[in-house]
Amino acid sequence: MAVASSRTRTTITLDSDAYEIASHYAKANDMSLGKALSNLTREAVSMPRRSPVIRVMKDGLPSLPSRGIRITSELVKSILEEEFE
Repeated sequence: MAVASSRTRTTITLDSDAYEIASHYAKANDMSLGKALSNLTREAVSMPRRSPVIRVMKDGLPSLPSRGIRITSELVKSILEEEFE
């Protein structure tokens, strides 16, 4: 499969964290920011996608993977109170 080596010039707006990551990557690899963004984009697209493992508990409810925050009844109550204030 042949890959075209043409270059396209464009203007994009990046979130500050994405800019920092790409900028550090570019400097560490002695390349332009555009080349860094191209490499990082290709790398992200070529990474295999992993499906989350969803286990079913004895009561039939799904057990979803942790996302780092425990949802308690107190948390839900405080969010609802904020929402309706």
